[in-house]
Amino acid sequence: MKSNVFHWPYVRQIRQFRRQHPRQFLLGSLCVAWIVTSLIFSMFQETSVSAVMFNPLAGKSKATADAQYKQAVQAIQRGDGREALHTLQSLEAVFPGYRPLLLLHEAEAAALTGDESLVQHALGQILHLKNHHTLKPLAQYRLAQSLLRSRREAAALTMFQTLQHTYPQTEYAIGALYYMGLLAKRPEYWAQYLTLAPTGRFANEILAKKQQALSLLVQARAYARAKNWQQALRCFKQASQQDHEKLSATDRLLLAETLIQSNHLNNNTVAQGRTLIEANLAASPDAETTERLVDLVIQNQQKTGWLKTMMAYYQKPFLGWEYLAWKLGQLDPAMKGEASWWILKNAPQSDYAPESRWFLLWQAVQSGQYGLCVDHARQFLAHYPSARSAPKAMFWQGKCLERGGQAEQAAEVYQSILASYPQSYYAFRASGRLKSLRDKQPDPAWRLLATSVDLSDTKNNAENSQARETTPEQLLDTLSQVLSSKADFINDKPLIVALARSHAFDDARLLGHELSSEKTKPNENAEPLTGTMLENAMLESALLALEGNRTESIRVLRQALARSSHPYQLSKLEMQLMYPRYFQDLIRQEASRNGLPPDLITGLMREESHFQETAVSGSQAMGLMQLLPSTAQEVARTEGLSSFTALSLFSPEINVRLGSRYLKSLINRFDGNPMPAVGGYNGGPNAMARWISEKQGMDPDQFVESIPYDQTREYIEKVFASWWNYDHFSF
Repeated sequence: MKSNVFHWPYVRQIRQFRRQHPRQFLLGSLCVAWIVTSLIFSMFQETSVSAVMFNPLAGKSKATADAQYKQAVQAIQRGDGREALHTLQSLEAVFPGYRPLLLLHEAEAAALTGDESLVQHALGQILHLKNHHTLKPLAQYRLAQSLLRSRREAAALTMFQTLQHTYPQTEYAIGALYYMGLLAKRPEYWAQYLTLAPTGRFANEILAKKQQALSLLVQARAYARAKNWQQALRCFKQASQQDHEKLSATDRLLLAETLIQSNHLNNNTVAQGRTLIEANLAASPDAETTERLVDLVIQNQQKTGWLKTMMAYYQKPFLGWEYLAWKLGQLDPAMKGEASWWILKNAPQSDYAPESRWFLLWQAVQSGQYGLCVDHARQFLAHYPSARSAPKAMFWQGKCLERGGQAEQAAEVYQSILASYPQSYYAFRASGRLKSLRDKQPDPAWRLLATSVDLSDTKNNAENSQARETTPEQLLDTLSQVLSSKADFINDKPLIVALARSHAFDDARLLGHELSSEKTKPNENAEPLTGTMLENAMLESALLALEGNRTESIRVLRQALARSSHPYQLSKLEMQLMYPRYFQDLIRQEASRNGLPPDLITGLMREESHFQETAVSGSQAMGLMQLLPSTAQEVARTEGLSSFTALSLFSPEINVRLGSRYLKSLINRFDGNPMPAVGGYNGGPNAMARWISEKQGMDPDQFVESIPYDQTREYIEKVFASWWNYDHFSF
């Protein structure tokens, strides 16, 4: 009652005013609504962290607004700036959180119409956003270009110089060097550009300019690095004729490569290149250059004699000399042991030292020198714990300890593999050896499938057998977590997730590309390049998976992880992206029908096609499980699929049905053992049967390491590693 007394007089007065002054009441209401809306919208504009992506009060549905946004971007791509500009401006109130991107696209659309003042206005608004935004370097670069198109050269030069100073590590800073050289008429800027980007967008234009004052050597270096060998040779010859002393050791090595590449069939030219290499190899500026030049000589000579001569000629090691030894060992097996010892003695920290140590370790295993093998393994792990072969070296340390009667020490080594390299193939094998040594049970890894209940001995096995399918919503959640894991991504996280949810992947990727702290932050406290590369790879991997490009999604992250400091210790997020689960209902159905572990099929499918239904290999293997049409035809006949054609392999249902049946037939052929069956799936069952016959009685682990086909050996390790990871880890 008290509430009514308090409110009623005001309500009555408002109603009375509305009746007496309807026009004024309407205008007043509109003004109040406009003020409130403006306040809310301005709040959206000022922050990218808390901005609402979509404003439902703007009068458009989310689906309609998404469609219009895509149409505007497509209009820009086909060159229709006016249509795009009108649509983008109408979306500013609808997508307040998209404002930086809308402004960027408005500038693109305005540029198509020739309205440079509008271009500059839109880009200037991005630069004046109060909060940091990753599009600022790009906006500043395009604004400077617009000023140049408007004939405001002084302002454009100042803008490019500011950009180059503020964001020196970005690709835009490199591009700015071209414009700075053009506007300031200072060729040293162009020389810097050609050094940093010899194959860049402006490289040919710089080299073709008649009025430029670049030295002949600058031109020669640029042409050589861009692999324009004939032009490089012309400039080198002119430079050497003018002043031979100007050719430094680096220049002479580039000239050597140019001589060989420009006319590799001309023996005289090749000989000149060899002479230059021999005369200057000791002064090589970096190992990579040495490797490239040595490869050139080997490709043209097809002999190891030159390598032996070079090894004997130089008495003291120099940067890159280890590559001579490594290449010699690869081409001449009789020299491999000697070359490996030389590398370990003279270049123990080189890239070739870990594989050299592994070669000597494996020689000891094959000759039965188990004590020597253990010594090599300890040396390997002491110096190269992050090397690609580290888990392999540790595993064979354990195997040789076993063979030497030191079972307890071997078990400790296997336990260390599970702790240090948990996602590797050798963790899979170490778990089997631990089961044998500590639980006194048969090693389950090579047991017949008919009697194998739990290949990984993990409590997660039953849980993972019903693991969730990787869905778009799960991928969006993974994307969100990836963005939350890095501070530089926080500001743009809502926008990138919203763009991905709306399938605006190009814009999401644009923001992701700009987000690298090494590329967009002007401070010197950026994270190491490896960390930045990995974080960017995870972002790109998530976007590719959402886009449906599963092959590239896995490949991009796999390559980054291989270069990271933890290739065998993946985080939960990395595991979600590296080991997605697609087609799980279909896989479980066919696994049940054939008596196969579902995670074995999943792991094999991951390695074969990366879950891409339309994958086709160089040998014309097709579909999810990469079946050759001839093989699939035979299996289809036994399955009663009379209407089967090669194109049927692009059907997931048919491909998985035939692939699972074929894998089962191979397991039956090899007495229920999945290891030779998986190897036969890749290298052919007849080849696998021949290798088994040749190596009867050999230890199964040693047999895998001794498979003569590198691809098949690595395939077995990859498939079983994937099987292990799907089966053992919950992610």
